[in-house]
Amino acid sequence: MTIAAVEVLCVALLALGVVLRARTGSLQAWRRDAAWIFVGAWLGEQTCIQFYDFYRYDPGWHGWLGDVPVLIPVIWIVVVLSARDVATVLRPANKHWLPLAFLVIWYDASLIEPIATHAGLWRWNQAGPFAVPWIGMLGWALYGAAALAWLQWLPNRWRWSAALLAPATTHALLLAVWWGGLRWIGRGTPDASWVAGGSWLVAAAAALALWRTGRLQSVPLALLLPRMPPAAFFFALLATTAGDASLAVYAGAFALPWLAATRWPAAHFHNDSVTPRP
Repeated sequence: MTIAAVEVLCVALLALGVVLRARTGSLQAWRRDAAWIFVGAWLGEQTCIQFYDFYRYDPGWHGWLGDVPVLIPVIWIVVVLSARDVATVLRPANKHWLPLAFLVIWYDASLIEPIATHAGLWRWNQAGPFAVPWIGMLGWALYGAAALAWLQWLPNRWRWSAALLAPATTHALLLAVWWGGLRWIGRGTPDASWVAGGSWLVAAAAALALWRTGRLQSVPLALLLPRMPPAAFFFALLATTAGDASLAVYAGAFALPWLAATRWPAAHFHNDSVTPRP
């Protein structure tokens, strides 16, 4: 699949995701926060590329902002805000939704990064499972959690500063994680079959956690509909690129927790009832 085809599909999927989200509830929270997540995502990626030189995008992308294709920070809007929507529903009683949003984004990145790298959309200069360093998957979640945290804590008149504070926080966390351990213990390339098997153990553990916390079938299907087209896109991308059996096994595990969490059939969902307000 060419980069141009990927870009067209990304635009279509993003539009579909917004339409589906609008059908399940108000887009007020998304409109309020989208611009700051976009700017922060671009600033975070651009500075990460310049400071660390860990990855590069394929030059076939169009609409560049510095070293970052313009579609990438746009996609971040949906990834981050969708994770917040899901986390507010899945969170255990009396627990804050932010740690769970971090885990949702990390889980999403752990699926997206290996498939996108395998398809040649970007490449990493550090070793790791399926040619993606561990910190590459973690970086998505660190930025997403930082952006959501600042948007939650800042008063309305200062929300714009999340676009600066979130990337700065992400850099601090990345450096702490890198020098705190990943620089020495996470630089090898683990056996792909072991990673694939481990993904199923993690997926089973996630499904078990849903059962233990009483969250099986707790997320309305309507709330998950905006996430389904992007997920289908990455599975299709994997299917249309050169085969890698271990990566296919690895990716297949990621459906298990979502199948366990989904409430069937669809129920109408109101955004204002679950989206946290500052």
